[in-house]
Amino acid sequence: EQGSSYDNCTPREDLLISFSPNPADSVRTYTCADVGQQLVQVWVTDASNNQDYCETTLTIQDNMTACADTLVVLGGTVANENAQGVESVTVELNGDVTSMAYTSPQGVFQFPDVPVGYDFTVTPSYNDNPLNGVTTFDIVLLQRHILHVQLLDSPYKVIAGDVNNNGTLTVSDVVDLRKLVLHSVPNFPNNTSWRFVDKQWNFTDPMNPFDPAFPEVCNLNDLPTNQLPVDFVAVKVGDLNNTAITSSLHDGGVDERSARELPLRTPQQQFKAGQL
Repeated sequence: EQGSSYDNCTPREDLLISFSPNPADSVRTYTCADVGQQLVQVWVTDASNNQDYCETTLTIQDNMTACADTLVVLGGTVANENAQGVESVTVELNGDVTSMAYTSPQGVFQFPDVPVGYDFTVTPSYNDNPLNGVTTFDIVLLQRHILHVQLLDSPYKVIAGDVNNNGTLTVSDVVDLRKLVLHSVPNFPNNTSWRFVDKQWNFTDPMNPFDPAFPEVCNLNDLPTNQLPVDFVAVKVGDLNNTAITSSLHDGGVDERSARELPLRTPQQQFKAGQL
């Protein structure tokens, strides 16, 4: 507004307001393609052609749904830190419209016909086969990390090691992981089989990815027509060496094995012929 600008010589009513250094550039037209936030510059020119400007953001809204026919395809990928797509992940879209999709063998999902200009939340979930990729070697890796003998080399592996989902790696995680490997429990006690991290998230401390809490959903505000893909990094809980089978296109990795001998001790017992 002119009322918010002033000059020490030129009267306010004679100041020229424009959207660029050109004083004649005083009109901006927005359409349904511009729904969302738009950055603009507001320039003020006095009688002596002195200029100054400020930047502000305009929020273009479709309050009367006049742009209901402006639809976009919203999609992305769900893949582990090695860029292997995870298949059959359920992805929910909530907001002005609600929908559900499943990832392809490449880890790709899509929501067609999503109206622009509204707020949406994208949430992946997958809680099948908790033993996928989990072996005794993962227990060894978790113990080494806790004892600071060999630290896990990525924040996603640290998240995978938080088996009981309490935001820290302790002996309790080792116990719960061992119970799962020995089939003493069918599932993780307080966790899902897979967790998902917004790929755009930057960890403050990769060795402590729990503080601050990482986002497991993606919030989209005023969905624009040029929305970038919504990508997630998939974390298989308990799999600390990325050997989980992620889709029909990947058969997982190969667990490391050692050739060294290990002692096996059992209390002295007596047996009779025919006993197991």
